[in-house]
Amino acid sequence: MYHCGSPIVYENHPLFEIIYIRQKINCKTPVEVVYYSCKCLNTEIICYYCGEKDGLLEPNENLIRNYQTIYPFCEVCKKKGS
Repeated sequence: MYHCGSPIVYENHPLFEIIYIRQKINCKTPVEVVYYSCKCLNTEIICYYCGEKDGLLEPNENLIRNYQTIYPFCEVCKKKGS
């Protein structure tokens, strides 16, 4: 079981010096951009803010014209003002 703010791997774990884990993130931090850019994983399309995979919105033409990258965004996060 994981609790927000806890380390994923402790110093005595065999993977401690092998994997990199950012310590300055928390449960309110948006999904990291690396999740969307990693070609080595079969990643699901999820909301950038909450990680939900249902209720994703389609970006409008104005966003597509004005921004090079548009991350997935769900209806719930839009209503919350994210």
